[in-house]
Amino acid sequence: SKLIKEGDKPLIDEFHILAYAKDASGSFVASGDITDDVLSQPITLFVVSLSLNKASNKAMKQIVALADYVVDKQIDLLIATSSDAKAVEQWHSQWGSPANIKYAQMDELTLKTIIRSNPGLLLLNKGTIKGKWSSRNLPTVSKLDAIIGQLKAH
Repeated sequence: SKLIKEGDKPLIDEFHILAYAKDASGSFVASGDITDDVLSQPITLFVVSLSLNKASNKAMKQIVALADYVVDKQIDLLIATSSDAKAVEQWHSQWGSPANIKYAQMDELTLKTIIRSNPGLLLLNKGTIKGKWSSRNLPTVSKLDAIIGQLKAH
């Protein structure tokens, strides 16, 4: 075989999810790579927010309600953002986030490639997207429950 023309390089050649965790003083700081952990979970609600400060308040209120719903089902909700640790701290304080909400930092271009909505929501099953919603059409609790029920049945 003969190479005629090399193909285009992908826009995203490295995909990393870095956790935001609280340090000894209780402040959020960027910590280790959790990419493999997130992509191996049976079910994860994956929220994409390019900027927490610019996210739709109405949609974020719905997402916090979904986090309250899935806490009983032992499902994590991960908010991936390109916002800095200070913005994560402010958002966390403002919304009184449930214990199952976790935060992560990702590259802004990667987040835009996943979904353009701020916020956007994905339902992941071992890294495979099983549902994807923009801030304008977030799923109801009953719709999410039905999808999760089907995933757990398989």
